[in-house]
Amino acid sequence: MTGTVTGPARAVDAAVYREVMGHYPTGVAIVTGFEAEEPVAMVVGTFSAVSLDPPLVAFMPTVGSGTYARLAGAPAYCINVLAHDQLELCRRMAVPREDKFDGVAWTTSELGAPVLTDAVAHIHCTPQEAVPAGDHLIVLCAVQSMCVARPVTPLLFFEGGYGGFSPRGMAAKGDADLITAIRLADPARPHIERLAQQLECEAAVLVGVNDDELTTALSSYGGCASMR
Repeated sequence: MTGTVTGPARAVDAAVYREVMGHYPTGVAIVTGFEAEEPVAMVVGTFSAVSLDPPLVAFMPTVGSGTYARLAGAPAYCINVLAHDQLELCRRMAVPREDKFDGVAWTTSELGAPVLTDAVAHIHCTPQEAVPAGDHLIVLCAVQSMCVARPVTPLLFFEGGYGGFSPRGMAAKGDADLITAIRLADPARPHIERLAQQLECEAAVLVGVNDDELTTALSSYGGCASMR
């Protein structure tokens, strides 16, 4: 059976795109490399396995990412898969600052890329190609070596907030109270996005899940601050 092209694809509203894709949880990783002798780190929620033979992975920065512009010339990367208890490290590395690595435990890989201590896994790779894909790039990397460094549950990004897995059955932590709290914050999304752009920073909305717990319900990034 053949299909008939009836016209151009209907435009998808950006807010709808973000809302729908926000219902798909992603892992959180930090791509590290060196610009000359200076360590560079970029938080990504777009890291993915690509191929087993040959072993390939990819991450997808925005086209205008200043951090990726610094990483683009690095001869090697380390993909650091973050653990559920490394949220503060994630936030530190996501915000543009000159002292990102101050007080952060790390070593240098054999390939010559920063390796963050206490990450769940390290994927040591070399960049192969950066393929344009709309407002992003697909950065394809060849895996040279990899290991699970700390077998704990990973950090997740879901509906604008961070969380983890429950080890029992690997069920995601996402009870009715949490989902309700996140949805209540959704009307603030355009205001948070505008604030992040104006101040060129990460802006977030915290909501109370219960009497003892707060969580990030929404976050947005402006300027060089980015999750990608």
